[in-house]
Amino acid sequence: MPAGRFAPSPTGRLHAGSLLTATAAWLHARQRNHTFWLRIDDIDPLRDDPESKASFAPVLAAHGLCWDGDIQFQSRRTDLYRDALGRLQTFVCACSRKLIAERGGVHGQDCQSAPGTHATRLTPCWADCYTDGCRGDQAMTWLDAPVLWRRDNQPAYHLACAVDEIELGITSVIRGDDLLEATSIHRTLIQQLGTTPPEYAHLAVLRNPEGQKLSKQNMATPIDPAAWYANLCAALGHLIPGHTPEGATAEAILDNALHHFRLDPLK
Repeated sequence: MPAGRFAPSPTGRLHAGSLLTATAAWLHARQRNHTFWLRIDDIDPLRDDPESKASFAPVLAAHGLCWDGDIQFQSRRTDLYRDALGRLQTFVCACSRKLIAERGGVHGQDCQSAPGTHATRLTPCWADCYTDGCRGDQAMTWLDAPVLWRRDNQPAYHLACAVDEIELGITSVIRGDDLLEATSIHRTLIQQLGTTPPEYAHLAVLRNPEGQKLSKQNMATPIDPAAWYANLCAALGHLIPGHTPEGATAEAILDNALHHFRLDPLK
């Protein structure tokens, strides 16, 4: 069955930008009677904040953004990622970020047989074209070699994300435009694994008064679930300009918003 998803990382609590993305993804899926998954992207144990992770489900539920099935955790799917890695066009690499930066960000692939601790990278030099639901036609020629398996023997985000889109049957991805550049990597991985990539739509991220993206790293204010009405009104104000939320509950407000939400005007 076609599906959408919301996939936060537990590096901090959800903020207004998180709610905007979650609401858009939920509306897009529910308008089409698609399954909606909640996936926790917790593959990095050093950045995993258990308290933040535990807060995601109750915060989303307080805003009426309920999901289907069990919550999915990337940390429980390492074997799937390792299996997929063996089916991709990759090479091992011992180069530091500094060395690659000195080469202008282009990987020379002259370390493919380097012994010792290494990362596994996707073989570079490929091109990708697709139409983004918010950003229109996209074209990218990729000369870099993104890491798929890290030096600390952990799967990298790009690999885990691509494999999970396949395993969960994701057909539509709605997320912030800070991930626009990563999309061609994900599409290429999904295609190399023998599957058709989802449709993508990248929303403009919310920014603070200094022009910085709202993020956990920039200390964005966490969402207060008790203020669900004001939070939903703010999110829907961005997604449906001019719309007045109607309803006494979060569920009723979202049900009404389903009749007005469209991706096209969000470019």
